Amino acid sequence: RHGLNRDLGFSDEDRVENIRRVAEVARLMVDAGLIVLVSFISPFRSERRLARDLFAAGEFVEIFVDTPLEVAERRDVKGLYAKARAGELPNFTGIDSPYEPPEHAEMVLDTQGASADRLARDVFAPAAEHLTHMPAHTFMRVGAYHEAGDANARAVAATLLYRADRGTDRADYFGHDCAFGVDAYLMSGESARARNLATTCAHDGANWDTIVDLRFGDWDRLAHDAGAYDFANAMLLAHHHEFARARARMRALRAAHDAVASIEVALVDATIARARGERAKEIAALEGAIVTQDGFAYAEPPTFWYPVRETLGAALARAGRYTAAERVFRLALARDREDPRALFGLAETLERAGRSAAARTIRARFARAWRQADTTLDLTTL
Repeated sequence: RHGLNRDLGFSDEDRVENIRRVAEVARLMVDAGLIVLVSFISPFRSERRLARDLFAAGEFVEIFVDTPLEVAERRDVKGLYAKARAGELPNFTGIDSPYEPPEHAEMVLDTQGASADRLARDVFAPAAEHLTHMPAHTFMRVGAYHEAGDANARAVAATLLYRADRGTDRADYFGHDCAFGVDAYLMSGESARARNLATTCAHDGANWDTIVDLRFGDWDRLAHDAGAYDFANAMLLAHHHEFARARARMRALRAAHDAVASIEVALVDATIARARGERAKEIAALEGAIVTQDGFAYAEPPTFWYPVRETLGAALARAGRYTAAERVFRLALARDREDPRALFGLAETLERAGRSAAARTIRARFARAWRQADTTLDLTTL
């Protein structure tokens, strides 16, 4: 009214033109990819229909804030209704200018029966989880793993709040948010946050504790958390050099005949080979796992819970094969932007290869990517 529409008054014709202009601006903003909230007095059904017709199906949502005239007058702290009844404000909606209630609004808010806070929850609570979660996909793509973890943790909290508030379940994306959030925190090196989220999600039957234990090499915890998970038990046994028992556990994995199980078998083989000093076998097993992992379509969270190239690059660097290790770490970074462990491995590799200046540049990137981490790294733990 003070800018785009300052030339308009409050006649029926000007009110229609007011809404037409606002709707056109809103359409431009929607075309730009924005979510637009428009809060206007729009008294005529025809003008609201005109606004709706500017948008594609599903893009326009009409919310009717239903307040009877007598209630609106009672709440009028500015005294505008009194002035309108005294004839001081002509063309005032509800007094001497009509209001046509919506007949098919997507949502009706009865302001007599609930507070403003309650009505706001009614509008946003069902969608709060997804609105909170969705930025995590962008964060993951650009390598902002801590932010992706936080977005999913907030989405999980929104779902739990919704359950507590409504006494009902709306768990459509709960498991996805849990898995995604834990995976993001694994990437950012935040063991405490990953474990806290895994514990929260365990109430719904998920068991992410074992993955957290494996990712951070917490073998004492894994002994408690592994349960019936064959891969976790096989890795634990291999770590303690109980190779025969580890291989016995692997039989169930081999029998599964699926891609994830084949990666798990390869990782157990690589762990055993490394413990025995069989470097060529270790590297070959990891290369086989990567071939399988590369066959997966991109997904968030990923089909397998960590990028195996991190481990292969570390094995190559420990073997003194710095050129090959550098190539592997750079490929890891091409697939998972600013993967902190890949950055760390690349910096270590460059340093060992005598390329200190290049290593310093990569270390600066690693420091940014690892800034929220609560654990330390070396080439033996990647």
